[in-house]
Amino acid sequence: MTQDTKELVNGFPTNRRTQSKGIFGNLYFLSSNGDLPEWGQAINGGFLEYHFQQFSELPKPEEMEGFLREIKEYKDNGLDVIMHTPFMKGKHQEPDKNGFLEFDFNWLVQPKRYKDSSVKTLQLGEKSVAWNCHEASLEDILRTVDVAAEAGIKYLTMHVTMPGVFLEGNDWERYKERMAEIAEYIVKNKKDVTFTIETGGVTPEQLIELYHHVHTKTGYKLGFNLDTAHLLLDFMEIEKNRLMKQGTPEDKAKSEAARQDNLDKFNRKIMQFYDEHKDKIHVIHLSQTNPWQDLHKGIEDDTKIVACNEALIRMANEDFAERGKKRYVMIESWPTLDGIRYFVQAKKGLVHQRAEQGNNYSAYMFMGKVATGKTIAREILAAAGIFGTKPAIIRSDKIKEEYQDVAAAMVAGDRWVSRQERQLVYDEVGRLTTHAMGYHQGPVLDATFAGRDNRDDIYELARMQGVKDLYLFSFNCLEDEARYRIRDRKKRLDDALGRGEKPTERMTMAHTRFLRRSNSEFDELLLDEEFKSTDGLNVHVIEIDTTTGINKITLYNPDQQARVIAEELKKAYKDRFNFDYQIETKTRDQHGRSN
Repeated sequence: MTQDTKELVNGFPTNRRTQSKGIFGNLYFLSSNGDLPEWGQAINGGFLEYHFQQFSELPKPEEMEGFLREIKEYKDNGLDVIMHTPFMKGKHQEPDKNGFLEFDFNWLVQPKRYKDSSVKTLQLGEKSVAWNCHEASLEDILRTVDVAAEAGIKYLTMHVTMPGVFLEGNDWERYKERMAEIAEYIVKNKKDVTFTIETGGVTPEQLIELYHHVHTKTGYKLGFNLDTAHLLLDFMEIEKNRLMKQGTPEDKAKSEAARQDNLDKFNRKIMQFYDEHKDKIHVIHLSQTNPWQDLHKGIEDDTKIVACNEALIRMANEDFAERGKKRYVMIESWPTLDGIRYFVQAKKGLVHQRAEQGNNYSAYMFMGKVATGKTIAREILAAAGIFGTKPAIIRSDKIKEEYQDVAAAMVAGDRWVSRQERQLVYDEVGRLTTHAMGYHQGPVLDATFAGRDNRDDIYELARMQGVKDLYLFSFNCLEDEARYRIRDRKKRLDDALGRGEKPTERMTMAHTRFLRRSNSEFDELLLDEEFKSTDGLNVHVIEIDTTTGINKITLYNPDQQARVIAEELKKAYKDRFNFDYQIETKTRDQHGRSN
């Protein structure tokens, strides 16, 4: 009997009948000698995906009794079972004398550009594989449906093509019609089988189009299988093609598509796809990969190209807890206890040093013009242990080495940088923010450069990364006071350089920007509208204001942590500077700022 659990469980692929050990065999969770009871207990009542690769592996009528016994054995050991449609035909099972393997992909529709029957080479890690592709027969696909139905297996995954190979024009129209034929067979024969179309060689827009086409024509509801590595590789291919259309050479286009900021963007798009279509996503395949190679590395691998796996596990687990929506979340890699441990920790938000925060994952964002005291406040709270033991301190003026010429020009005052150059800095802030929220406990963002658009992105990112409590620090002081502090810093810097000494401080781009622009051109301070835009998060605002003649710390929507923060700041400001601060508490409706 499969176990009833109150949380998400994971699974691995299996295929005791595989004829393709020389190609993908190392991905299989259980071989014919697998220790089923031990592993069944290790994945805590999870599931296995019977990952057929060749149609010749499907049990023949006289073999069905043995296959059904095998499925029963899995279920008796607490494991549910789903299934994968065959997608290839091996020409031989061992590498030839040159180390090559050779096989044909069997897809529902053969892409036009592969109809010349020429052999291609696919790199699988260190192995070179020669391949071609042909169309699978409708008879073979329907036989797969019959096997799944007879075995009581509901979810049946199918590839469209492979990552980066997209069907277009007539090929895509023909694919939709063939899927409608399969759906019609399932409906007519009352088979309790749901096809889940796997990402990889199909755009999100095509998946939605396919779903509506099949449902309108037959009443059948397709499902989706979200393979994170496949979808990321698809996004990379789409970006590469876009750059090539603009005239960028292919090598450079591939390099640009694989830039870290693009990878961060693609990971956010994967999470967005899940969030928008989660009711149709029944299966999720998780693995880690390299750019341009579908390698099926373990999810615990340090590559971190697919950075959204942890967040997706957590989101799917929350859906299951809140709505009872069960999904089959499979680790599609070499089976290890490390992979299982990663999955269990990810559900609880404990991966990457989040253990101290648990499910109450928090982020801190310091906003305001330069020279308003953000750094001092951050240092006070860090010393008090507010941010935990291993926070990521991300300063908005921390930029990559290649941007240093922009900063140098601003410090020297030779010129004002262009809009494009400023955008480079903003993009880098976004990359650092994404990294901090994705991988660190309690990220702290010193957001001098966080203009309104950037802040909106940060709010959305916080939601997607599972942040529960977002503490926004808004600093406001008199214009003359801030300018005095900056000019004083610049004088000390110039004096040190004049004496030939190494400066102990520096002028940042934010300092120079502040001196050059008027107060009316800044929008760093928190506005009324942003309280509305942060719905969905527990937002706690700590406003430090010295403009009214009374030093005040005002709390909006405070929790216990916000009150502790206010008391820490009040005490430190008194001890360090002999400044007295009043602490006030207000509701969101009492916030007085507006555009």
